[in-house]
Amino acid sequence: MADTSPDNQGPAASDSNGGLSKQGSLADVAYNSVFRMILSRELAGGTVIQERKLADSLGISRTPMREALKRLAGELDASELATFLNRHFALQATGIDAEGGIIDKYIGDSIMAFW
Repeated sequence: MADTSPDNQGPAASDSNGGLSKQGSLADVAYNSVFRMILSRELAGGTVIQERKLADSLGISRTPMREALKRLAGELDASELATFLNRHFALQATGIDAEGGIIDKYIGDSIMAFW
């Protein structure tokens, strides 16, 4: 298993100019950043994670942030994953409802809605 300690820069280490190294990807940077936030308790247990805010804070698009969150979710046990997804769905459902949408169905870790 890979070293996930906060001291390990991993494949997404930044170069001296603040950019990505050749081995890194934006999803790796997002993963490492969120992982460090969790370890430092900047993101405490039970915190609702808003992917758009996290992506904006790192200056990346939502796609690599989504990939990083999926990777983190893959490392959770079943009850932690269920809690995470329930909170995610509740947050998404609130937004869909606020915009006048109707949830049609839940598909894996996604929601199908229409307006």
